[in-house]
Amino acid sequence: MRSPKLIHGLLVFLLIFFFSVYLVPKPQMNVAQLPLKVDNIQPFVVEREQYDLKTSQCAADDFNCLIIEYSEDIKLNPDDAESYYRRGYVYDETGEYNKAIKDYTKAINLDPKDESCFFARAYTYENLEKFDLAIADYTKAVNLNAQYADAYCNRGLLLHDKGNYKRAIADFTEAIELNPADGDFYFNRGSSFDEFKQYEKVIVDYNIAINLKPMETDYYYNRGISYNKKGEYEKAIADYTTAMELNSTDADFYFNRANSYDNYGNFAQAVEDYSKSIELNSEDADAYFYRSEMYKKLGDRERAKADYKKYKELNRKP
Repeated sequence: MRSPKLIHGLLVFLLIFFFSVYLVPKPQMNVAQLPLKVDNIQPFVVEREQYDLKTSQCAADDFNCLIIEYSEDIKLNPDDAESYYRRGYVYDETGEYNKAIKDYTKAINLDPKDESCFFARAYTYENLEKFDLAIADYTKAVNLNAQYADAYCNRGLLLHDKGNYKRAIADFTEAIELNPADGDFYFNRGSSFDEFKQYEKVIVDYNIAINLKPMETDYYYNRGISYNKKGEYEKAIADYTTAMELNSTDADFYFNRANSYDNYGNFAQAVEDYSKSIELNSEDADAYFYRSEMYKKLGDRERAKADYKKYKELNRKP
């Protein structure tokens, strides 16, 4: 029979375990994100083709002048699809998306075999968050031009966003086969492989992307997260460090490197990185929570308690 002392110790342990696991809500760690039009990651969506302004009397950023000019061209030749396309492009630049859609549709009606019009309208549908219509237009673009790598890429991004990772990978692969020199295509495919936890394939694609575009910060950041998931913490730390050298103002880089330092057992360095993350983003409750955990591991109960208090205060904010 267990002694009362042992039973008491077991009860204390169980109570501590219960409070730490079930009553303390642990936030999620930052994870790699596909570079869509969200958060701090720069989107790698391929933009519409730039129109030629060589014959225009307007400056490239004088949108009112351009709209007037293209409207005059349409009056003189109402069957000129290119003028509708150009005016639609300018409307998209000014945020007048419905007018842009109307002009692109008119251009398509006048020239239904021009894949660039479908691509441009799809891009604007994305701005309107009409993603199914955007996918349909990107599909029409590649049906008209099977060599249209950019359309495959953008359709792949939308498919990824809808959770159809297998089809997204197929589209990114098609884009890569058509244009193997574009690092963004590899990066995007790697992000889709990540959803299947195929980290070896993820890292292979990120490696190629980095070789093609060695100054792209987000490539290193996402590869660092993949290394962290694989338990290769030294490589993860190295990639986060490179990302910081390219961009020292992103709190997420410090937050995730701190996580790798924690996994590697370097709690003091993790505290430094969480502190830097907080300096850059003082409203990030998760950073306070995990720094509190590091202070606990270092035996600094007072600072751990203060950070956890701050974490709860931030979580109570609306």
